[in-house]
Amino acid sequence: MTEMQERRLAAIMFTDIVGYSTLMKSDEALAMELLRSHWEMLRPLFPKYSGKEIKTMGDGFLVEFASAVQAAQCAIEIQRVLQTYNKNVAGDRQIHLRIGLHVGDLILQESDVFGD
Repeated sequence: MTEMQERRLAAIMFTDIVGYSTLMKSDEALAMELLRSHWEMLRPLFPKYSGKEIKTMGDGFLVEFASAVQAAQCAIEIQRVLQTYNKNVAGDRQIHLRIGLHVGDLILQESDVFGD
């Protein structure tokens, strides 16, 4: 008999810094500095849109939202914050981010989520 798993419908945001792996190979110190800056800029934005950080995965975030609208609004604010940041720093210090949003059924297990 299989155990009943907790499930819920949610909007998920995935983020990824463009070129991060390449930067780690060429300038690890700069890559780590930019990663920390990225964390500092993005983490305060998630709760503003009722987002819950599930985990980081290297240079990316996995964030859960109860609403697709809130996830999209957060993604737009992230783009605005990074656009302002990038205007004020040299080209090699800019942070370009890919953001993916998905709405689907999640399986909750311990402190992680699984699903399509």
